[in-house]
Amino acid sequence: MKAETQERHVSEEELSAALLEGAGEAILPHLASCPACREEAERLRRALAGFAEASRAEAERPESDWAQQRAVINERIGRHASGTRRLVWATAAAALALAANLALQHGPRVEPTAQIDPDHLLLYEVQRAVGRTLPEAFEPARLLTQEMARAAEAQTNSDNSKQGEKK
Repeated sequence: MKAETQERHVSEEELSAALLEGAGEAILPHLASCPACREEAERLRRALAGFAEASRAEAERPESDWAQQRAVINERIGRHASGTRRLVWATAAAALALAANLALQHGPRVEPTAQIDPDHLLLYEVQRAVGRTLPEAFEPARLLTQEMARAAEAQTNSDNSKQGEKK
């Protein structure tokens, strides 16, 4: 085992684990006998100590620096929030405009009461599909809108007939 650790140098991962996690017992014999690995370990220790010192110095800034940083962050949050609100309102307005366009452009479809020739019906459906300005994927939404309009009309008719009966 000892001959194996002296044949190869300690990797940076092993050195980092030894310094950061305290798992250095396994590499201590190699560090004692290998000047290159010992020098690398010292270099990493100095770098970690420098990082720790810089972190402490950064954390010990005056309260005015922290207050200024909070103010900048709050300002950015405010700007972002107002932009987001505008986007939400613009999206809602666009959805409302689309719904109104669908409702106005495609009124309730009149179902024929007489028997229609299948060829004529096919020609009618082809003509309707060619003249459609709405993608096929929106068809369920259009049908739902039509159904809601029919239900509202039926409710209005029902209310009107009830008022007529009361008179």
